[in-house]
Amino acid sequence: MVYSNLRSKEKVLWYHKVIVQVVSIIVFAAATVILSNAYFTYQFTFQTLEDEYTQSENISFIQAIHEIDQMILNN
Repeated sequence: MVYSNLRSKEKVLWYHKVIVQVVSIIVFAAATVILSNAYFTYQFTFQTLEDEYTQSENISFIQAIHEIDQMILNN
């Protein structure tokens, strides 16, 4: 009787360890996915903003050159 009671306690402890390990792996995997998605979203947003800034900077430069050309042509 005592032996079977001890065996069932060992099984419960073993199941508990397995469940804790499985839950830990799932939490780690979920955190990894969430963080990688956040990182790639940040990178994409930053790149988009940088591209927009560069494009507007290029347009401003082209407009300035066009204005200089107009001034030269008018004089």
